[in-house]
Amino acid sequence: MYKTAAPIECPVKECVVNELEYLPLEDETTFKMTDPLVDRRWNIEQTIYENSPKCSSNLITYYIKSHYTQGYARRQKQRQSWGKHKNLVFVVFTKDVHFTKAPIDSNSGDMLKTSTFSETADLLAVKIALAVHHASQCDAHATFTDDDVYFFTDKFENMIRHEWSLKTTVGFRGRIKSGEAVVRELDSPWKKYIQTFEEYPYDKFPTYANGAGYVVSKLAIDRIIRVIPYTKVLRHLDDVYFGLLSRDAGIVAEYDDRFTNAVEPVSRDRKYPCEYYNLHGFDFDKINEFVTLSEKLCKHKLRFKIDEWRYYMDPENSMLKEIDSIYKN
Repeated sequence: MYKTAAPIECPVKECVVNELEYLPLEDETTFKMTDPLVDRRWNIEQTIYENSPKCSSNLITYYIKSHYTQGYARRQKQRQSWGKHKNLVFVVFTKDVHFTKAPIDSNSGDMLKTSTFSETADLLAVKIALAVHHASQCDAHATFTDDDVYFFTDKFENMIRHEWSLKTTVGFRGRIKSGEAVVRELDSPWKKYIQTFEEYPYDKFPTYANGAGYVVSKLAIDRIIRVIPYTKVLRHLDDVYFGLLSRDAGIVAEYDDRFTNAVEPVSRDRKYPCEYYNLHGFDFDKINEFVTLSEKLCKHKLRFKIDEWRYYMDPENSMLKEIDSIYKN
């Protein structure tokens, strides 16, 4: 077990998570938490959906965290580009959304919708739990990503097709991080990911994959769904939460640097891998330019550096501000 960190003051009033209450139910134990952030996880199969997409015969289903009322433009970009002939499932929350504020695509069949929760970054991990539950009912591998990520599905799916089997592979692959320190300081460039001692009382996070994209085999999903009732949901940190789930299910994470994470320009060597499956926070209209340039720079290299990387990023994307903040530090 990790060494316990020193307690700190909670930076926001609502961030303290209540302790578990154990309620016996016949011959098993169910868990209930009074905080609305996590109480539904104990009864995930009873979640009522406004829409639940049908399972597809595709090799992979892409589960995409998206904001219901603000994410329409991003969803459309993915639907009309890399996701055009793929099985996309956008996970959205509709609680307290009046029908007059509903997005143009409110009736789209590719959205996993529930009015149980409100759209807030604090509940991103709950979206992962619901996506895992949906994936457990289908016969496909599952990829988890965001609505500002571009996937190069041909090379990505070819890798899965050649290396994984639906019947035998128990796998979890992505841009893996291990032994990462928990964000505690209010002046950190990553302060939006801060966790209080009450929320996560350890110094280090479990091994997890960056949330911009990771893939989980069907058999791994079948194991992970069984630990959801017993794994604590984290505020905001959906990728770390999945790391907790995979750890509790005994799934070994596989590192693959072909999954990018958007912070390559401020990494140690400030380079991108020449083979990549996804790009996070990029302007979709400039993807082809980036690909052409990367192919030119990668003729005799495994990694490449682009000094004008900001040109390719979406100026409205919050990732750019985060990267600039890291760059200054």
